[in-house]
Amino acid sequence: MLRRPERNARVTAAVAGVGTGHGRGDAVQASRLAGIYAGEKDESELFLSGDQFSRRSPRYTFTDDTMTVFEVNDYLTVRNFNAHWRKGGHSLLANVSNGTQYTGGVANSFATGAGKAHEKELQLVNYGYDFGPSWGNLKYTGTVDRQRRHHSRDSSASLRSDILGTRVINTLSAEVDLAGPFSLEVGGSHDYRTVERFRNYISSSHVVVSENMLYRRQVWEGSVFGQLVYDLEPWRFVAGTRFTHNATFGDDLSSRVSAVYMVNERNSVKFMAGQSFRAPTPFELYFQPAPVTVLGNPALRPEKTSTVEASYLTSWDKMFGQATVYFMDYSNTIFRNRGDFTRDGQTFSNISFYDNARRYNARVWNSRPVIRPASSMRSPPSITSMEAKATPTRFRLRGSSA
Repeated sequence: MLRRPERNARVTAAVAGVGTGHGRGDAVQASRLAGIYAGEKDESELFLSGDQFSRRSPRYTFTDDTMTVFEVNDYLTVRNFNAHWRKGGHSLLANVSNGTQYTGGVANSFATGAGKAHEKELQLVNYGYDFGPSWGNLKYTGTVDRQRRHHSRDSSASLRSDILGTRVINTLSAEVDLAGPFSLEVGGSHDYRTVERFRNYISSSHVVVSENMLYRRQVWEGSVFGQLVYDLEPWRFVAGTRFTHNATFGDDLSSRVSAVYMVNERNSVKFMAGQSFRAPTPFELYFQPAPVTVLGNPALRPEKTSTVEASYLTSWDKMFGQATVYFMDYSNTIFRNRGDFTRDGQTFSNISFYDNARRYNARVWNSRPVIRPASSMRSPPSITSMEAKATPTRFRLRGSSA
């Protein structure tokens, strides 16, 4: 195990490892190389790591919905590189990763490119600065990430998709210690996302067939938030609110309150009530491929959820147990519907399209009556009772097409 050194020590260390294994017929290989450096004079730290993971399954015969029979040899390979630098209140994190997945194409269907590799790439840079003023804590973080996917759209790999998106997030927050057990956290953030491209092209000629109505689509939203904390045993109260302005959907105000009462060091009761807001993605709003298989819906409304939860937590020795009751109310949940749909004056028959569900709610009771040691890798079994209620609507789970 590689431990982070003390700041006053000048240390250079490295570790490497290679492992292989087999499980349920899969062959697994993993390797890792890591190093850490801590400077004595400038109190800086640099941590570098790289790793690779691969899994290959036995070859199997698959018959798709068109009764085409073929062989598939699933595998997954992921490579990561991380660099983390710290000095004073500054920190910089860089991550580069890529992966190749060979698993029946996008789906286990010969028509969607079975046996053709699905490639993914990610580049991320995060910078943070902790100002550390005398009155509390002031922190800035900025993140830029870029994600790309590249995969086949047909069995011959002649038609492929090249998808690239970027995101920039800036956040400034401040924590202030108030009188007695009170503290305050306030801040703001800005989230800017761009679909650089979502194109289908002919692999042999690189001729673009369709941009799927997503080329250079941009969405952004900004928010300000505040949170008041009371922390004096046996009570802890938190009350916060967030105001969000979305460039497409306007304003939203969501709030949250929570209370925790420590009965003793091993037993506690928690109550929480809150709201959440999610604006539709550019894909859900604008996607229109050629030929049309699924359609985005520019008339979508944001999802909103309200939750009320009560929990009792207990522990003894290395055991842990929890019982929870919560109520959820959903409004405008986004899902894939199917039927006749009109967009931009054109009507499509029996097509999959994104839609908003009517309002519905659910009541859930969950407990863990059989408790295992905390060190166990397996999750303890639970008993769950759920009752859902909704106004009449043709509703299916999100992402389904049936």
